[in-house]
Amino acid sequence: MRSPPLDWQYSSGCTAAIKVDVPVFLNGGKVQIVQQTVPQLTKDAVQKIQQAALAATPSDVQQAAARLRTVSKASGFLHPGTCMGPVEVATMQYRVRNRVEPQATAKDALLSGAGVPPKLYPGNWSVPQATPLNYSGPYAMETIDIKWSGINTDKVVCRQHYPAAAPIILCGHISLVEFDAEQSLKQAVAYLATGQQAYMANALRIVDAWAATNKVWGVKEQNGPLEAGWACATMAKTLELLRDQPAAAGALQRFARWVDGVMMPQMDYYADEVTPVNLALGTKHLYGNWHSTVAECFMSYGILTDNRSRYDKGVKLFQETLKDYLKWGRGGFTEGGRIIGECSETLRDIYHSQFGFGGLIQAAEIAWQQGEDLYSSSNYALVPALELHARIIRAYQSNDSSLLPSGFRFGDDMPPAPEGTTWKFDIRQQAWQAFNMTTMQPVANLTDGYKYLIGVMFLPTGWEVAHNHFVGRLGMKMPETAALLAGNWPEWQSFHWGLGSLSHAGTAGELWRPGVQHAALCSSQASAPAKRG
Repeated sequence: MRSPPLDWQYSSGCTAAIKVDVPVFLNGGKVQIVQQTVPQLTKDAVQKIQQAALAATPSDVQQAAARLRTVSKASGFLHPGTCMGPVEVATMQYRVRNRVEPQATAKDALLSGAGVPPKLYPGNWSVPQATPLNYSGPYAMETIDIKWSGINTDKVVCRQHYPAAAPIILCGHISLVEFDAEQSLKQAVAYLATGQQAYMANALRIVDAWAATNKVWGVKEQNGPLEAGWACATMAKTLELLRDQPAAAGALQRFARWVDGVMMPQMDYYADEVTPVNLALGTKHLYGNWHSTVAECFMSYGILTDNRSRYDKGVKLFQETLKDYLKWGRGGFTEGGRIIGECSETLRDIYHSQFGFGGLIQAAEIAWQQGEDLYSSSNYALVPALELHARIIRAYQSNDSSLLPSGFRFGDDMPPAPEGTTWKFDIRQQAWQAFNMTTMQPVANLTDGYKYLIGVMFLPTGWEVAHNHFVGRLGMKMPETAALLAGNWPEWQSFHWGLGSLSHAGTAGELWRPGVQHAALCSSQASAPAKRG
């Protein structure tokens, strides 16, 4: 179903070898760091590999990709330029049409919602996971004003057709992100997978409703920038996938006016004011899942609008985020038994750690479609991060704490907080603290030497896309990630992440490996690496 490891040949002298530290998890909690070798590919070599591989695909794929493919003269961007480029879209369509797995089953799951675990809110209500032709939305509202934890301010007016069983205090977030933004992308992909025009009409109707209705956005100092990032990263991909359709031209222009006037100021405030001020104050471990989401939005929106400066701003934010977020276990960040693969949010919870990975992985794939290698940033730091967190999630799902690396424990084993206090994790200190429940001030740190893990669950945050790149294209070994995917398949859509089983699973076997030939690896431009910075 997925590509086996690939053995690169370096004997020709045309391809430099890069050593990457990757954790291997042994019995008894032991962790062994093994160096894997990956090729330093030039941009020219990547293009030649892709071209040679495409030439070996069925003629249906080649013709469909050629019809979809355009390159902007103004920006140089390839369109469509989401995580799926024209070749990935054409391959998905071919595989779905011919009932090739895993895409056939993944398409069925997209349409029906079958197999998607429910995200339960109070009262056991959950957002429907199907992609219906008769979608009940959109739920566009004039004012989005959202506090911490996605809670509305009193300025938010829920739509009358918002489900009665859904939480009213979250109607802004749920309407925008978990209903309409998610459905816009799912409907767009469903159109590409089935050819049914009604799906495309639904996707455009959702985006247009928000562009026409929404005028006010906040709370700028709380969740406003993050909600904007989630919606922008998703809807920009929706329109990019549909940009060749005549009906999408007007929607794209209206979406751009809305984003520039309402949403983008929120994200620019966070990236250009909040982050630099905190860095100047010496705030530690600042970069996290917010930054990865905003970076993906900047890049996706830059491609959609052919705005090179906006895209470059996203790339810069990606690089800053990844370097800081995945620094643990490297350099001077090994105190407290921190190991390679941890991120700044690992000990906060695994749930939000995956939020951070998802934006970084999808941003890296978006850049890859534009001929730029961000996957290799910080010496392929995403690889050990995914392997470690996959191991943690697998240990939790199998109810086997013996699979955890030494020093880690699940949150259920955390000792009781001192009387009158409750435990809270301080991300700046990277420590659990006992907070007085009356004053809500910290009174003591938890210092028993263990790293406690909470919020452990699987989310479809780019795992399949990353596996297709690192294992499928580069031939790396990621057994923990592969095992995690095998037990949590197919990926669904959640916030701005997902659908990787449909878009990418196993595709490197057709769209990359047949092109790995001496002529490509011994490119005349072998001295010009594809990576940036």
